[in-house]
Amino acid sequence: MSPEEVWHCYNKRCDVENRIDELKEGFGLDQASQNQFFANYAFAVVKGIAYNILQGFKWLLPREVLPFEAPRVRRTFINQPGNIRGNGRNRYVSLPPNRWLEKAIIIFKRKFLLLKKYLAAIQALELLNPV
Repeated sequence: MSPEEVWHCYNKRCDVENRIDELKEGFGLDQASQNQFFANYAFAVVKGIAYNILQGFKWLLPREVLPFEAPRVRRTFINQPGNIRGNGRNRYVSLPPNRWLEKAIIIFKRKFLLLKKYLAAIQALELLNPV
């Protein structure tokens, strides 16, 4: 291939390095902590699955979250300060007021319900028209 053909072919996949970097930075894909090949392979597969789950999670949130990488998603949604309240068996987590996070959770619930209805419709169609 000529250099221009290589550039055109590769240019369609130019975001690959960003995804690899996100796997390294956000999930530690570059860390091989086991002494055996298959153990490291299993850890890499689990980290890839976690990455794909994170991408699905981001799809259910507001659009401004899509460019967030894994560390920022953790800071924004998972590492939230809170207090454990209640006593005995009735305990709950109390979070500080955060309007943006409340809006994101409402959008998440709405999109999740739509996805659930969509999957139920697909399942109903498959039951009606077995292959």
